Amino acid sequence: MILTLCSCDDRQYEISVGVYETEEGMSSIRFYEDGTFTFFNLLSSRIITGTYEVLNNQLTLTKYDGTNYVFTVKSDRIVFLSTTAKYSYLEKGLTYYPEKIDYENMQAAVYYGFSSYALFTDNDVVVKELYDGYYNMKTELTQEELDFSSAFYVEVGDISFFMDKNGCIKLNDADYTVRDTADSISYERLKQIYNDSSLMMGED
Repeated sequence: MILTLCSCDDRQYEISVGVYETEEGMSSIRFYEDGTFTFFNLLSSRIITGTYEVLNNQLTLTKYDGTNYVFTVKSDRIVFLSTTAKYSYLEKGLTYYPEKIDYENMQAAVYYGFSSYALFTDNDVVVKELYDGYYNMKTELTQEELDFSSAFYVEVGDISFFMDKNGCIKLNDADYTVRDTADSISYERLKQIYNDSSLMMGED
């Protein structure tokens, strides 16, 4: 009698919206809710964009020119398999892990125009909303100038941005203006947060 032992894992895994990165931080992939991605590798200094799909624990990133990057999806990571790109700095087996963000120990500050008042908050929900809102932005350049007099300035964690009443945005210290086509965070929502005194640190 022959016994066959099978250790097959038939579970189906999904990826989470957000960032996956290598342990040394040299490469990262951000997945968006609309099925698109941005892929960055420090060695190439290029940002790749396109769409993604997960089928039978295989993740396929497809650039808009048709180039594919294929990964195996595990419960807690994704592992690079292959690419149709002519040149690539990626090695088979390169592993990406979900980014761990410590929202509980993060704070946010929201300023408005030339006002001397600013809202400082450590509210976990608001901090996460602002931080994730920044990283979920899908930006396109605009020739419009930022109206600093109506702009909110947000600092949270390691990022910052301006947004004016017309939806014009400056990210971090950029000298150019963009718009967020994903509407990941609105001017009206920033106004609500800024005017909600219950969010102020020390008001609990």
